[in-house]
Amino acid sequence: MILEILQEGSNEFDLDIARALGAAIALGLGALGTGLAQALIGSSAAGMLAERPDQMGSAIILIAIPETILVLSFVISIMILLGIGAT
Repeated sequence: MILEILQEGSNEFDLDIARALGAAIALGLGALGTGLAQALIGSSAAGMLAERPDQMGSAIILIAIPETILVLSFVISIMILLGIGAT
């Protein structure tokens, strides 16, 4: 279905569909990567805190770092939807 829409022509409606699809893929894959990273880091941080409770600050920072991936993918999806950077 998507290939049919893209092959028929490039009117304004088709461009909106392509932008929405691109934004959804960018945000979805960014969220998936962030979730996987936080799951691995979170389990490791829990093990670290069980042995060394004084490292709480480091654990919070390590868990928060992957969130930047999601924030950047959100910004990219907004740029795709608005057509910023398109030629």
